[in-house]
Amino acid sequence: MGVEVAIEDLTDHFTPPPMDIVYHRQLVEGVSKRRRELDDTLRGASDRWRLERFLVIDHVILRIALLELIDELAPPAVVIAEAVKLGAKYGSEDSASFINGVLETLNVQLRNSV
Repeated sequence: MGVEVAIEDLTDHFTPPPMDIVYHRQLVEGVSKRRRELDDTLRGASDRWRLERFLVIDHVILRIALLELIDELAPPAVVIAEAVKLGAKYGSEDSASFINGVLETLNVQLRNSV
C-alpha cells in the first residue's frame, strides 16, 4: 500500500485535525521508507521472538512506535503508553505486555547509544 493510499484510507474513516494528518503522513512515510532499519532494530530487542512470529498488528504498532522513539517525535513515556493502549485495544490479550517489554528494551538501548 502506498503512502497516499494509506493517508486517503485514514481520512476516509476518520476526520483528524489538519496537524494530525501531517503527523500521520510523517509516520506512514517514515515506516514505509525505513521498514528494513526498523525491523532490524526490532530483531535486536526481541531475542526470544522472530519477527515472523509477531502478530501483524503488534508488528505495525512496534514499527510506528520505534520510529517515534528514534526520531524523538514524542516523549518516550508517551510513545510507549500509546503503543501499549493500541496493543490492548487491537491485539491479543498478550499484546500490551509484549509491546511494552519490547519498547522499554528499545528505549533503554536508544538512550544508551547516544
